[in-house]
Amino acid sequence: MAKRDYMLGDAELEVLKVLWDHGPLTVREAMGILQSAGRELAYTTVLTMMTRLEAKGVVTANKSGPAYVYRPKVSRERVTRDRLQGLI
Repeated sequence: MAKRDYMLGDAELEVLKVLWDHGPLTVREAMGILQSAGRELAYTTVLTMMTRLEAKGVVTANKSGPAYVYRPKVSRERVTRDRLQGLI
């Protein structure tokens, strides 16, 4: 398997952490969790971040229902390891 570096911004990483901690979520569910943690983000902002994470291959979306359900595709450990290697 080829090595892959996950270049994630702070906001993208925050959304990914919500998915790791709470499991598969819709954009609205993720937005609610972020808002309950004190982050005032618009629905479209969270949608954009999830779409970018999917394009980067970090999350996958189940598009079979009326609302897309996003789930992490890579582990927290893998992203942490890649970010630490980037600092070295």
